[in-house]
Amino acid sequence: MLLFEETSLANLTIKNKIFRAATSETAANENGDITENLIDFYRKLAKGGTGLIFTGHMYVEKEGQYAPYQVGLTEHNNLNRLRDLVSAVHEFNVPIIAELSHCGSQTMMSDVNTKAPSVLPNLIYGNQPFELSEKEIAQLINKFKKSASIAMLAGFDGIHIHGGNGYLISQFSSPITNRRKDRWGGTSDNRNRFFLEIYKAIRKEIGPNKFISARVGIKDVQPNGLSKNEGVDRVKILQNLGINAVEPTFNLMNTYRDNIKPFAGNSRLKSFLSGTFIFDKLKIQNHQEGYYLTLCDELRLNGVTIPKILVGGVRTLTFMEQVLLEKRADFFALSRPFIREPNLVEKIKLQKTNQVACVSCNMCFKHEGYHQTQCWRTNISSIIRHLLFSLRHSLNN
Repeated sequence: MLLFEETSLANLTIKNKIFRAATSETAANENGDITENLIDFYRKLAKGGTGLIFTGHMYVEKEGQYAPYQVGLTEHNNLNRLRDLVSAVHEFNVPIIAELSHCGSQTMMSDVNTKAPSVLPNLIYGNQPFELSEKEIAQLINKFKKSASIAMLAGFDGIHIHGGNGYLISQFSSPITNRRKDRWGGTSDNRNRFFLEIYKAIRKEIGPNKFISARVGIKDVQPNGLSKNEGVDRVKILQNLGINAVEPTFNLMNTYRDNIKPFAGNSRLKSFLSGTFIFDKLKIQNHQEGYYLTLCDELRLNGVTIPKILVGGVRTLTFMEQVLLEKRADFFALSRPFIREPNLVEKIKLQKTNQVACVSCNMCFKHEGYHQTQCWRTNISSIIRHLLFSLRHSLNN
């Protein structure tokens, strides 16, 4: 089976091609430090047989925090607890990659003075940011570098740069949110600069042989934003600079649903039977399996030869095997299915399942910033708790 062929990638040996995608856990403590619950969460993933784990996005400074109880990877966070997390995953011979991120103006936090390339309200949350000065931009690049250095001290096997889905790097990458007239904006070369300087700083810090990948926003959801051609060209530059793998996604979005599409890989009937009418505001809808595959195709057809990691609604063994046979992507990153089935890969390997149990109802993500990430569909008690909580709180919709 192609999915379970061992692969070497930079300094990594990967035992299969199914990765755990970076997923917000809402399980750190208030200071962003690792908790026992979070270690247990990752231990179950590693024990379940996943080939590689991308952590949830870790902020590189407190002002870059996206949500409550998010992990921080700064000099103020407990290094030994980070080491404990890495050790728990390494017990099962699974590489763990630290995803570094800065929210920019896209944050759920009410006590953060948001920053962005230009003074424009955030498209999702409406936050009004301060415009970063050139000095502050240089300081932020250095913070990404510092966080990468801390990750290496903690024992992480590599770095994943979050350059998509509306966060700070995305904001620099898009002409919608980057209206600057200096060397950080105004042209595609200048819009590239922030992302490229972060990559180069991290590469210089951790050395030429360590694994670095990136989630890259290839295009904006809005038609007047980042073009597909500019996004592809950005990946080609990263490839020339030596990045080891790319995970294509959307850049700026109008809602988290643009990226975490509800009921992906389901038929309309299955979506309805899964409770669309209860959980998704009477919308009977579904999205195709592997909805970012066309972005992988764009990269492949335009000369991107580094490994491509397909994220977004991957749901069946049949689909993954076909994509590998056609050489349209090289690895698969799954998020929601692992929340419900941390032992998913072992089940696939033992041929106990062809399709994941997750129906992509997105109940798990509606609790982001409130409760630790979990599947709320496991029993009727959890479903009732979800519904009662949703009546009392404005959930992440």
